[in-house]
Amino acid sequence: MYTSSIGTSGGEQKPLTTLVTMTILTLIGATLISLVMPFIFKSWLKSNKWFIILAFLFSMLTTLFIYQYYFETPYSYVEKNREINGNKLEIKTEYYDDENKVIRSVSFWKNGKRDSTWTVLSKDGKVISEKVYKDDRLIKPK
Repeated sequence: MYTSSIGTSGGEQKPLTTLVTMTILTLIGATLISLVMPFIFKSWLKSNKWFIILAFLFSMLTTLFIYQYYFETPYSYVEKNREINGNKLEIKTEYYDDENKVIRSVSFWKNGKRDSTWTVLSKDGKVISEKVYKDDRLIKPK
């Protein structure tokens, strides 16, 4: 995990992200092994049918966890893409809720790299944090 932070700008939590990814991959691997076991140890499973039920439950829980982690986002967002002077600009605005459109954060990407001032706001509109990026490098945390 130490090497995962090499080459990243300050403020990133790359080692923590690596740890979470390793945990998810471990869950996926354990699920795959538990699904393959019935085919490898057929005679053992005839006398231990409870294992099939546990493997099925474990598989369902892992699938639910992965779905929630990768496909459900707690905040809605809108991405706008523009091209200015040959540069691809992406602006991502994240909202606390869809109804009132209370902005949670605004981030900018230029040619796939973090750029400009990234702002995180509270629900009442106060600035929680601001970070300035240029070419995917943190210039100034505020």
